[in-house]
Amino acid sequence: MYKALIPLFILILSACGSQNSAMITSEEESINELSNSIITFNQISLDLVSIKTPEQFYSLDKGMNITLNINVDEGRYNGKSGCNSYFGGVEIIDQDKIYFSPGGITEMMCEKPIMIWESRFLNALMENQFFVNEAENTIIFSDPANGYSMTFTKSMNSEN
Repeated sequence: MYKALIPLFILILSACGSQNSAMITSEEESINELSNSIITFNQISLDLVSIKTPEQFYSLDKGMNITLNINVDEGRYNGKSGCNSYFGGVEIIDQDKIYFSPGGITEMMCEKPIMIWESRFLNALMENQFFVNEAENTIIFSDPANGYSMTFTKSMNSEN
């Protein structure tokens, strides 16, 4: 049932108004261009920092918290997308790519800026197959073929 609701929910969120823009700094560009590496984590908790779509770069608004928890051993992910909780299946491909299958999401409505970020994040997460780059406390998921990348920091709850 949840799988059928996700495309509708994302479509509704996509209509939630204008989006804030930000310039890409040279530091952010260099982080997003790290070389690919083998996925070294089995279980990890991440906090979103930024998203790059084919059209634009977005830094997470101050005070917002979007999380992603991945359990490779159990093949699942979950987190908080700003307003709602979400979950689904995760698959590692060729030791350096990760794929998040569409899953379920709660259906609470929040303030418009939060809903815009939630839509942006869930669209990026569930539409791409990401290379994973790790550098100390930073994890970058990038899909050069589709022009998406997401930068995370390891959460204090992270086991790796």
